[in-house]
Amino acid sequence: MKNLLTVLLIIVFSLTVFGSCKKPSQKPLEIHYFYMQACASCDDEREFREWFAELVRDVEDPPVYTLLTTNVFQSDTPYSDLCAEKGLEPVRNWPVLFIGDTALYGQSAIEEGTLRLFGESRE
Repeated sequence: MKNLLTVLLIIVFSLTVFGSCKKPSQKPLEIHYFYMQACASCDDEREFREWFAELVRDVEDPPVYTLLTTNVFQSDTPYSDLCAEKGLEPVRNWPVLFIGDTALYGQSAIEEGTLRLFGESRE
């Protein structure tokens, strides 16, 4: 009986010590996509999400990220608020993509810079 109690105490102690050695949780990388879409039957958000998923699918060890999308057709307040938070002057050249603290303005800049920035954000 004493041996059983000793074994149980060793197990509990081991779980306590080694269970607390978890890797610290990583804060998700915030990615914000702002676009202008007046067409009710169009779906720029879906198209962007599919494009982004395809792009990062092949990234080795991608960072944990949160992808937020906002149609600024009726109000660009969320965009202006994010620019103010990051200390940037709002540039209304849609679409705009923020990856962390970096902003990419316009479709060609987004296409050219997304993979580079997404890969850099892993470091």
